[in-house]
Amino acid sequence: MKSLKDKFGAAWRFLSILVGAAIYAAAVELFYIAGDLTTGGLTGIALILNKLFSWPVGMLVIVMNVPLFLISGKRIGKQFFFASLLGVGISSILIDIFAIVLPPLEFLQDDRLLCSVLAGVGSGIGLGLVMSAGGSTGGSDIVSLLISRSYEHLSVGRLIMTIDIVIVAANSIIFRDISAALYTGIAMYLSGVVIDSLMYGANIATVAFIVTKKTDEVNQILIKELDRGVTILNGTGGYTGAPQSVLICAVGRRQLTTLKRLVRQSDPNAFLILSEARDIIGAGFSDPLV
Repeated sequence: MKSLKDKFGAAWRFLSILVGAAIYAAAVELFYIAGDLTTGGLTGIALILNKLFSWPVGMLVIVMNVPLFLISGKRIGKQFFFASLLGVGISSILIDIFAIVLPPLEFLQDDRLLCSVLAGVGSGIGLGLVMSAGGSTGGSDIVSLLISRSYEHLSVGRLIMTIDIVIVAANSIIFRDISAALYTGIAMYLSGVVIDSLMYGANIATVAFIVTKKTDEVNQILIKELDRGVTILNGTGGYTGAPQSVLICAVGRRQLTTLKRLVRQSDPNAFLILSEARDIIGAGFSDPLV
């Protein structure tokens, strides 16, 4: 049987997908369509077809995603499959419902720049919530995953970006509207920034690798002054062959300057490597519910 924590985690993920899909659908209807913008993925193709034939955007997204889900099956992972299926279903249905019940926002008329900003922020919040729950809104995400499984040298991120660029360019060519691509670029950039902020922003930190001969001194001052844990690894110098200690310490962004000062203070000859960590889970950082 599932524990209470597992049930709560599942409920939290479902709520995140529901709210995120609703926000994303509202952003598509109120900002993308109102600003005559497009976007990447199958939603972008649906927006193009909607302008050409007046077909419902949500219905088009569902129809185009069906073969992708049938092809992908177990290849993309059970949890991602069902979370994405839920995200696609809810967002697509709500896009068509919002098209009927949501009145156009008068202050957005003839202001494509404002539409692009609000579209980027709104879709970023929605997609960020869906992705943080382990799902997606289908389309280019699934296509990119399937392609990368067959061609491992191609990264998922670059594939998604390539597909999105092709769709946005197609929209500009079909409707002879270069400005749409420019405003869509603003929206897509802002969406990416917001997604990263939601998924990683609170937990972006720095991991320090410290090679020093004054292991105990550096270790103690970091623990005392920063109140952070330190892991000591036993290494060997590649050139000298001599034993060498390597300290690992993860700190928040505000503590980075202090860490560098403390290391230099304890051992001016220490070799310090700093690496950005997008998500750190554990004591002192985050303990997610999902």
